[in-house]
Amino acid sequence: MSINQTEWIFLDGEWKRWQDATVHVTTHALHYGSAAFEGIRAYETETGPAIFRLGDHVRRLLQSCKVLRMPMAEYDQKRLEQVCVESIGRNDLRSGYIRPLVFRGAAGLGLNPLPAPVQVCVFAVEWGRYLGAEAIEQGVDAIVSSWRRFNAGTAVPLGKISGQYVTSQFVSLEARENGFGEGIMLDERGMVCEGAGENLFVVFGDT
Repeated sequence: MSINQTEWIFLDGEWKRWQDATVHVTTHALHYGSAAFEGIRAYETETGPAIFRLGDHVRRLLQSCKVLRMPMAEYDQKRLEQVCVESIGRNDLRSGYIRPLVFRGAAGLGLNPLPAPVQVCVFAVEWGRYLGAEAIEQGVDAIVSSWRRFNAGTAVPLGKISGQYVTSQFVSLEARENGFGEGIMLDERGMVCEGAGENLFVVFGDT
């Protein structure tokens, strides 16, 4: 789904114009997926934009960084929350989607991530419903994917880590190639687990 460009992006302690917020092609995260991210919604209200569960999202981001052994001394909970809020205000958004991203930058090649610097980026954009404008009212056709959700012995489900989303891309592609709006993954036991890009909830009765 395409997004409209906004004006300001936070990158490594500075607010930069959209076109100036760039990284080098040798960036470690680009080659090896060494990054953590969050997707945070801000909704329009009568008193201004309201960010949904910002504190919980930032805590999970910091936990993911801990899993990846990316030190975040300069960016604690309060600082990251502040930047997320500012990303909405600076771009004059009444509602939007906030993407904080922490990644390993450029420092040569090789799987050892520790020599690569930790970089922090936050941007905010207008972005509609993930599965389409009518998804909530009309529902979405979904397929049970042939791809399985990885287990804790092969990856790290405790972290929202960029490199692990290749499987979700396969699920999404498979669904669309077969005429469906989304794919649902089973876990290694064959139990319903999650969608390619969302959690699953079951509603019983009217509650």
